[in-house]
Amino acid sequence: MKLKIPDFFKDAIKLSNAIIAFATVVNALVAYFMWGTAQDSVKLTQESLKLTGKSIILTEDIFKASHRPFVGGLARVKADNVEKCIIINIDCKNYGNVPAKKMEVNWEITINGNLQPMTKIPDEPAILFPASTHTFAGQVCENMFSLITDGSSILEITLDIEYEGVSNEKYHTFQKFRYNHLVDRFMDMGGTWD
Repeated sequence: MKLKIPDFFKDAIKLSNAIIAFATVVNALVAYFMWGTAQDSVKLTQESLKLTGKSIILTEDIFKASHRPFVGGLARVKADNVEKCIIINIDCKNYGNVPAKKMEVNWEITINGNLQPMTKIPDEPAILFPASTHTFAGQVCENMFSLITDGSSILEITLDIEYEGVSNEKYHTFQKFRYNHLVDRFMDMGGTWD
């Protein structure tokens, strides 16, 4: 005997099949858009990681720049008319907030571009603490005195400082000074810090 299914159930089966088909299409569309959103999220995460890496490098650079020695020089001069000498003092100061280790200072005196012989006191690499100053002295006397003080000859000093920070990173300062006979002062001609 054959069982007859009422029309009501046939319509319900068709309706449920239609609902399942519709839900499957909606599910596929939602899955597609979620996949696209996930791809965008992956791209954003990758960009975020790149920016985080750059931020870490920038933070490290800022930390290194703010926790290092900055050694610079200041040239002072005094013309001694009695002794006929120009007395030169070079003050090296640590403007940073950590000590400068293994500081070596090389300086030269030139007159009209010609290197002048100097007697230097041999010294070992030194430590220069923050806000501390180390002074070097020299003089130019006799026959060059009047030529320099009247402006006929140009007196220049070059200062070359090498030192290390607390992390043993090497730093270098180069400065040049020129004597101005009108005001009896050295003028800072600029330089570099690295």
